[in-house]
Amino acid sequence: MTQTTFKQDVLPWYKHRWPWLLMAGPAIVIVAGMVTAVLAVKSWDGLVSDDYYKQGLGINQVKTRDQNAVTSGVSVQITYSGVLVQAFLHGNTTLQAPEKLTLKLVHPTRNGMDQTVELVKQGAGFYRGTFTTEPAGRFNALLEDEKGEWRLTGPWHPVTVDEPVVLKPATQALQKSVGD
Repeated sequence: MTQTTFKQDVLPWYKHRWPWLLMAGPAIVIVAGMVTAVLAVKSWDGLVSDDYYKQGLGINQVKTRDQNAVTSGVSVQITYSGVLVQAFLHGNTTLQAPEKLTLKLVHPTRNGMDQTVELVKQGAGFYRGTFTTEPAGRFNALLEDEKGEWRLTGPWHPVTVDEPVVLKPATQALQKSVGD
């Protein structure tokens, strides 16, 4: 009787492909987690306001200011060239034309791109001010008087610099809230 023995080549574990294949999944997850953590720390989006509760409580005051703008029939046409901004206020004269207006451009997603401009009265219904930087892209525009009696809101996305932005009272929003 003859005895046969099989000789197998025994390779170390790191020369086989299965351990590497099994370790690849967890290694990819760890790297992806680190990349996500770095992105979260470096790019704060600023979407949530620090005083969101106070803003929620003040919603009725905002509705009152919108209603005042509707009843006075006030509207504004805004033009800008570079950083110079001009506004022409027209409408019913039930509200006295203020000496200053505040124009806020609020970026929908990036808090750091927001701008606030004081517009000073230059004549009958004409106001002028300057931006810190020229606005580029889409914004939500908010114009209010210095006493906070009325406000106008609307989109700010002129295609060209010469195209005026017209802000009117938010009548549709008011009609929806009255119908609810």
